[in-house]
Amino acid sequence: MENIDELLDKYVHNAEGNANFGLQRVIELIYKGQGKYINAFSEIIVPDKPTWPYIDPDEGGFVERKRTMDDQPEVFHNASKDATISPHSDLKKKSLKRESEISSLRMFIDENLPIIDNCNTEFGKTVQSDLRQILQTSLEEPKSKYQFFKNSYVIDAGSMTENTRILNPDELDFLVALPIMCDKEYCSLYFGDGKLSIWVQDKLHKEMQEWFNKFPADECCDPGIEMDFQHPFYFLRSSLEMALKKNLSLGIELLDTKRHRASKPLYRSTGRPSTFHFEYKVKDFEALLLSVDVSFCVPLQPSRLDTLDVWSSDDAPRLKLIHARCVAHDTTVCAVINMTGSIGMADRFHFEADVRRFAEHDHARQCFMLAKYVAKLFLPQKLEDDCLICSHSIIPSYTLKTFLFYMMDYYKDPAKWEVAAFEDRLIEVFEILIHSDFVLRDNVCYLWKTVWVDANKNMHTSDIHFPDMTQAIDALKNDAFNEKLSEYWDYMKSSSCSLTGLMENLISLLKYLRDSGTDYTVLYQRT
Repeated sequence: MENIDELLDKYVHNAEGNANFGLQRVIELIYKGQGKYINAFSEIIVPDKPTWPYIDPDEGGFVERKRTMDDQPEVFHNASKDATISPHSDLKKKSLKRESEISSLRMFIDENLPIIDNCNTEFGKTVQSDLRQILQTSLEEPKSKYQFFKNSYVIDAGSMTENTRILNPDELDFLVALPIMCDKEYCSLYFGDGKLSIWVQDKLHKEMQEWFNKFPADECCDPGIEMDFQHPFYFLRSSLEMALKKNLSLGIELLDTKRHRASKPLYRSTGRPSTFHFEYKVKDFEALLLSVDVSFCVPLQPSRLDTLDVWSSDDAPRLKLIHARCVAHDTTVCAVINMTGSIGMADRFHFEADVRRFAEHDHARQCFMLAKYVAKLFLPQKLEDDCLICSHSIIPSYTLKTFLFYMMDYYKDPAKWEVAAFEDRLIEVFEILIHSDFVLRDNVCYLWKTVWVDANKNMHTSDIHFPDMTQAIDALKNDAFNEKLSEYWDYMKSSSCSLTGLMENLISLLKYLRDSGTDYTVLYQRT
């Protein structure tokens, strides 16, 4: 066991400065956990090692399941029931299938993977490049006029950058980094409650005041919305939108998106981006409706993290974790701004190095794409703000990405991702939802917050659209499964349908395809 000074240096940011209050509790927790955990306060646990994100629904806390030496899944232990449950029991059973046989799920994977991966080729990269150029050019005007945008730059993010976008490149993500917000002369930064608080100084407030006086409210925001002169969100979004309108390329049109909740600060409690819609009709490509999410962020180098003021010892280990990840991967962390009131809050942390994670693990990338495709084919879609462009699966792709990041940490053995095991990895993505009770730790942006899916969501509201069964039949390329699909669709549309029941039915369907040959013969049974 390391000594106290070594532990503090390893786990606690600024131990000699503002975070010294309550450090005794941090020390006790480190020793109590025998060095396994960085910190634990209330119901929050920050892991030091990769863990599965399962929740104990009875205890309300995380249940840590460490990797074993041979990289085999451990059982999930529910201490409150004094019972042992293995969500991966079927993975441990030897296959009875002959090597020459090909399952229907394997055929589905082989046939559809090239199709859904098509948008990550030249066509998708052209669309992304054109929109990025428009955004970069549009920044030049506010950069020359406003201190807020001084030295700002564009960072590629999202599925197109990760090469995980499926079917069409109709959704793009960018970050606009604002280095001025790292400057102590213009902004004061504090780290508390796992968030970055941004206090804008008078110089920038004056700039926003002058801008609001110059432009009428109806030119930059929804009618009837009272603008807050101290609120940076309207200034950042609206000044960028006005510049975008002046820099559109031939064949690209900016559509009205002011009605979108994502464009209003009232609904930005989780750091959602500004949403812009474009119609893309250039070169030899067909017309494409694009949804482009632009988030403003504070780019933080490790040197700036070293100087952040920490409000309490509770946050010292959390900031240390961010700092350690930046140093380990030689990367910048972008604190994505969620504007609330006169204080800017950044409650999501984007590590630039993370966009390269799938590039280093192509099997996990393919598994992520296939999981999104399965969700699109077999699960209802939710319309955001009653907008067809903004529809998404009831199981968000961000949640699926969290699963894959855990699985990449968990399954270090390449054999666990090869052809023989790939079907099980795909099914396991959805099994995690059931065994985590739809709540798990966020392993993409931060490790002390949770990602949760509304398991009680009403499946029959006006914003829910059911998928077309004929598309699933076409994707399977085998009408022998029509009866099984009909049973699944009947349940999905029934009044008794729940998200838990739907996921259990989906998992059963995927396992049936895995255990069936291409001639619809059941080859073997696994639980």
